[in-house]
Amino acid sequence: MNNDRVPGRALLGRENTGDCGSVERVRAEAVDGFRGQRNEAAGAQNGRSFIDGFHGIGRRNIFRIDNELQRLHNLIVAGWARQTPPAVYSLFTMAIETEIKFRVADVDGLSRRLEAAGFRLETPRSFESNTLYDTPGRTMRARTEILRIRGYAGRWVVTHKRLPDAGPGEDRHKHRIETETEVADGAVLATIFESLGLTPAFCYEKWRAEWTDGQGHCVVDETPIGNYAELEGEAEWIDRVATRLGVDTADYITLSYGRLFDLWREEHHSSAHDLTFAAVSGSL
Repeated sequence: MNNDRVPGRALLGRENTGDCGSVERVRAEAVDGFRGQRNEAAGAQNGRSFIDGFHGIGRRNIFRIDNELQRLHNLIVAGWARQTPPAVYSLFTMAIETEIKFRVADVDGLSRRLEAAGFRLETPRSFESNTLYDTPGRTMRARTEILRIRGYAGRWVVTHKRLPDAGPGEDRHKHRIETETEVADGAVLATIFESLGLTPAFCYEKWRAEWTDGQGHCVVDETPIGNYAELEGEAEWIDRVATRLGVDTADYITLSYGRLFDLWREEHHSSAHDLTFAAVSGSL
């Protein structure tokens, strides 16, 4: 976890606590009542504490009383009453994803063009597995949403995608609200999803290499139904890079891999249910 995201916590003692200020140090002291008046009647002491409390509000005083637990309570109130600590935010990304796909006839040739365009290889060719989860009634599919667990290059990432709140989901480019975060164990998360009543709806695989020029990303995917690349970044960046790579806007694809697979199955009369190498090769 990035410690810079975690707000400071109040510490016992007059120590620098960042956003939370400072509080008095807890220390044992033999005092029977307020202001050292050891033999004063309890009723008088209580009345005096009420008055002294009002006098001390502006200074956030800590009143010293016999009961150690009560003194600790006042200590906490004095340190926190006037300021609420900032929220702790989870480490995740949430943004509008803008991308396009295009077919790739020559993976090596595309790699050379990417290098010539100033891209560097960020992640070498690695196997990627994806599983989409949904309700038994495919509620998320009906809302054009996905919930995905991805394993890639030794990492697990969970992703949710949905349509933007405003603007089109597709125009010349594809737009989605994407929220994702890395998880420690994808298999454990899958068990949690299934315990909540979600089921694996669709699996797809590919070999992927990631390239970047520092402004956006190009991923090159070798899938069971052909090779594709994706450009992801600002719309203007996508169009500019596509031109440099020799990709015409007429060749832009905004379909998901699931939809491309549906079209491929119709064309090849395939009975495969998942876009995996074993399922596709076994259905031909």
